[in-house]
Amino acid sequence: RSVVIDQMGTVYVVDSINHRIMRWFKDSKSGNVIIGGRGIGSEPNQLSYPEDLQFDRQGNLYVVDLNNNRIQMFTIDKSSCVKGTFEKLLLFE
Repeated sequence: RSVVIDQMGTVYVVDSINHRIMRWFKDSKSGNVIIGGRGIGSEPNQLSYPEDLQFDRQGNLYVVDLNNNRIQMFTIDKSSCVKGTFEKLLLFE
């Protein structure tokens, strides 16, 4: 549903059906899962139909987690294939 390309040409994609966020480095032929990917869930680093993503000026990644009524914030290592680290949770009613 949502795609973001950063200044280095790295592509970040919301994969709602598989409850995960994927990343492709510039000129890469395959992507990797950086958030979620272990099925649907409501625990930190799990997603339930993610809808959108966005980076702030500090490089933190925010993911709109639609069915969990929340926005999760992750710290992402942009230079390696390491998964994102859960930082904060915002809940909405």
